[in-house]
Amino acid sequence: MKTISKIKDAVKKTEVRVYLNEKPIHLKHAYQYVVIGEWKEIKEFLLQQNIHDYYVETKCVNSALALSDFKEEQVRIEPNATIRENVRLGKNTVVLMGAIINTGCVIGDHTMIDMGAVLGGHVIVKENCHIGANAVIAGVLEPYCEKSVVVEKNCFIGAGAVILEGVHIGESCIVGANAVVREDLPDHCVAVGVPARIIKINETENEFIQQDLRVL
Repeated sequence: MKTISKIKDAVKKTEVRVYLNEKPIHLKHAYQYVVIGEWKEIKEFLLQQNIHDYYVETKCVNSALALSDFKEEQVRIEPNATIRENVRLGKNTVVLMGAIINTGCVIGDHTMIDMGAVLGGHVIVKENCHIGANAVIAGVLEPYCEKSVVVEKNCFIGAGAVILEGVHIGESCIVGANAVVREDLPDHCVAVGVPARIIKINETENEFIQQDLRVL
């Protein structure tokens, strides 16, 4: 798989922020004695310049994939959310505090990823969905899976729910809190429990999604 190969072959980076108490000489990117960048390069320069009085704040160690930058996009991302590279967010997507979205994920318009939710690699969540707090949706990288999890539009995934590798969730489904979904779910169903079982088929669209929460 391309993503696995990319992680394997990536030049690993240890990004740091270094606070200097000694003035550097011709140090690129230095601003008021704070330097941000790759530790190997900064360490070499500090040795060359004989600078010893500094403090290092480590952002990551041997990281293979960078984080995505969405500051020019029409989305809302709250503090401490982690979104890795090669992720697509639709218009008016909301990602709340502490959520983690791994590489290759695709998130549709007006979808909310709630606090502490974890989306593994290459998960697909369509438009107008809610992925509840601390829910976990398995990715495809480890254990390796040929099929991505797909959550179709207008779904509500309850807090703490787990969706296992390769599962397909149909349109307008509701998955109860702490449920563990091991098999595909048809459109408009309500599923609860461990393992999740279908207890109801709704005849109408899911009405849990509040568009006012997605206004930017």
